Amino acid sequence: MLGRRLGLQVSPDRVRVWLEGTGLVLDQPGVALLERRTGVLLGLGEESAEGSVEAQILGGGWTQPELSTLSLVVEHVLDRFVGLRWPFRPALGICLQGQLPAAAAVRVSGAAVAAGAGQCWLVDCPLAAAIGVGLQLGRGDLETVIHVHGRGAEVAVLDGAAQLGAAVWRAGKQVGKSPTRQLATMLHEVHSDLTDRQTQQARQRGFHLAGDLWRWPHLAVELSGWTALPVRVPPEPLTCAVRGAAGLPDALPPLMRSRSFI
Repeated sequence: MLGRRLGLQVSPDRVRVWLEGTGLVLDQPGVALLERRTGVLLGLGEESAEGSVEAQILGGGWTQPELSTLSLVVEHVLDRFVGLRWPFRPALGICLQGQLPAAAAVRVSGAAVAAGAGQCWLVDCPLAAAIGVGLQLGRGDLETVIHVHGRGAEVAVLDGAAQLGAAVWRAGKQVGKSPTRQLATMLHEVHSDLTDRQTQQARQRGFHLAGDLWRWPHLAVELSGWTALPVRVPPEPLTCAVRGAAGLPDALPPLMRSRSFI
């Protein structure tokens, strides 16, 4: 892969871009600012009060208007951080909350290639976070990853690159339980849906905690108390997902690494 790599993380809270060799080059609120009359993307950031500008929150669902906006964001990122400066077309890994339908993935990837990407792949947040943590996907050991964002968290049990179990926790949806206890309950339910052997292995290994942990400073300690499981927090949890999106091919086993990405 001759071109440099970019990682793009899109969620309702943040849009982040990771540039290989440079680091985090963009960290903005997950709002696309569109010119109301033409639909042209003016930029990313805080919602604008101007009448000529329409603010659209990103990552809330895979409707047709949002897919069009997501494609514009991909084009914007490639133009801003790549342009015509590099002799080789860059590779772009895109990390999204929730599983993107296949038809939508093809559309977004096609927009990336049309905008100048040599290759493009899409990856869910927990898997991207696992790669950013440094997990080797070909080892065959079960790993549980919790990726925290501003509106909740995504929980997944991974066997290599395969997802055995997953759930989404939305903060504030339940009454009478602390947020940490809600998340601990969901983690227990995800583990309980596995086979007995898988549940035992997953609980022995504990879980990795990544994402916007600054929103809940005591989350790791409280989750450890509620679950009685080992908790591992990487040195830079905030950027695990966007770094992992860029580094997906390197984390794959050799046979999968040689496959052609979109």
